[in-house]
Amino acid sequence: NLLWLPIMNKIPITIISGFEQTGKTSVLLALLRERNVSSCPAVIMNDLSEKVTGTDAVREALGTDRQLLLELPNGCICCTLSHVLLHAVEQLTQSTVDHLYIEGNATAEPLLIKRLLEESTVSDQLCVTSMITVIDASTFLQDFLSTDALHHRGLVALSHDDRIVSEVLAEQIESATTLVITKADLVSEADVALLQSVLGALNPTANIVVHGAKRANVSSDALKKYVFKADRPFHPNRLHAALHTDAFSAVLRARGIAWIATRQQYKVRWSQTGSMCSFESDGHWWHPGSSAEEEIMNMQWFDSCGNRYSEMEFIGTDVDVRSLRKVLTGCLLTDLELALEPDLWAHFEDPFEDWEEEMDRSLFVVRETVSDYLRLNSRLCT
Repeated sequence: NLLWLPIMNKIPITIISGFEQTGKTSVLLALLRERNVSSCPAVIMNDLSEKVTGTDAVREALGTDRQLLLELPNGCICCTLSHVLLHAVEQLTQSTVDHLYIEGNATAEPLLIKRLLEESTVSDQLCVTSMITVIDASTFLQDFLSTDALHHRGLVALSHDDRIVSEVLAEQIESATTLVITKADLVSEADVALLQSVLGALNPTANIVVHGAKRANVSSDALKKYVFKADRPFHPNRLHAALHTDAFSAVLRARGIAWIATRQQYKVRWSQTGSMCSFESDGHWWHPGSSAEEEIMNMQWFDSCGNRYSEMEFIGTDVDVRSLRKVLTGCLLTDLELALEPDLWAHFEDPFEDWEEEMDRSLFVVRETVSDYLRLNSRLCT
């Protein structure tokens, strides 16, 4: 249900996200038209360009002078315009506004917006009640399987933003409470079925709403999930080599933590979205000798190696679980290598880039083309 729910003594907030040209404003307009006539909503709309589009229709939907529309162009409310967003929200808490709708720009991360609101000086007067992500059925698969960086499409507010298009789409999908599929009438039933199946696998708890004429029955076996766990580290050279083969080409999404032998200090975040795979530091492992507080927080750990481990979830179509398990297991240290102990592991060949800064990471293309993958659509409909 897309209707907002009033929260006593707090301003309910709906965050709407979605990539470019997905129809976010149309969804916003539908929400405004469904509201109680006596309500007093406010709307904040953000765009990376110099002009926010769709504002005339939003003003008309708001109707009276009591309502408020704030346009935030030429920047991102997650970074360059975050102070403007927070100031506006603080002002709204002093008004009679009883619901706030925030439409983010194409690459905004809903969880960052939510975190900003939760850390604001008026957080006790706010409550994020829904996070809606809008998906364009006609372009999603191509975008999700694309290797394009945001800056290739002119979609960055900061020069050092190296995010990939598929990463942004995954974050917007996985943080949503409701996923709205638009332009379903522009694609086949097989495409709609594939999209519904993919979205359901990426975010099993979200409510999925399809707008448009095409709807499809989705096979519950359409996508496979496989969780790989290990209590010994990966050999960096073998893992690097595996990432440059087609071993992961059937994987649509992978997420988890990896333990790499030469990088004992790092918890490594393993993330594959579509055709791109990234490895980056996710902080440091706990180790014996840490503070008492850290030791209490890390009671469950392996006797031989502290709490280091690897655990990744893989989601995809036609994933050969046995083959994938064999490849991943082959990348782990052998018994002989494990017996060498960490001081000698550090001398293993490590082709991954050095991570000198907090935002450093390693990126790999794991699927060169999308045509073979898209042919699987027909298998996903019943």
